[in-house]
Amino acid sequence: MLRDTRGKGLENPAGGQVPLVMVGRASPVAPSTDEWQALHSFGFAPQCSSKMLKLVRWIPPLHDFSLNVDGACKGNPSDCGGGGCIRDSQGNVHLAFAHFYGVGTRMLAEIRALSDGLRLASAIGHRISIVYSDSQVIAHSMKEDRVVSWQSFRWWREARRILMQNGISLLHVYRETNQVADSLANFAILSRQNNVYRGANNLPHPCKGPVVLLIGGVGTSSPIGGGCTLLVESLRTAFD
Repeated sequence: MLRDTRGKGLENPAGGQVPLVMVGRASPVAPSTDEWQALHSFGFAPQCSSKMLKLVRWIPPLHDFSLNVDGACKGNPSDCGGGGCIRDSQGNVHLAFAHFYGVGTRMLAEIRALSDGLRLASAIGHRISIVYSDSQVIAHSMKEDRVVSWQSFRWWREARRILMQNGISLLHVYRETNQVADSLANFAILSRQNNVYRGANNLPHPCKGPVVLLIGGVGTSSPIGGGCTLLVESLRTAFD
């Protein structure tokens, strides 16, 4: 049975039942050919979202090193942690960290991870030229000089100071290109510890998969909002 916008039942001349499709609204499943004909015979014009491919990849720094950071939280608020990794222009992981922050919000975890990553790089003498984060809110916050959470102000202020003093760019990226940092942030919550790792070989086992994906040239695809499909390719595949 098909109902129009006034809620009245309409019979399907093709036989059987037709899924409910409202005029001007997107249908979650595209109707079949018979269903299309039945819909058009009653003057209905369903709008079905199409799929498209969007290519994204990790972009190497033009010089010095890059820093990927991410925060994770099992609730809001709840146990949270941050992670990040420092890479060279070849995609090699030189240093990574997984820090547990206790109870907090996701925004707090994102900002603390950014601050920890920048301070760690400065402490070991790795000059960062660009930072990647999958938090668009954080990227806009740093650009507009507006703190998003007063609870995280001390870490936000320190992170922005380092960014401004050293001329470091902070860019928003898709989370699919930030999987190493994401896995480290989640591992910090599970382990409830603060750890620093030198090189990809010393990363915890759950975090090695995304590194292999990046360096080994294996592409993956996953759905994103708007009915699109996001295709992620590794650095080696994209630049060979």
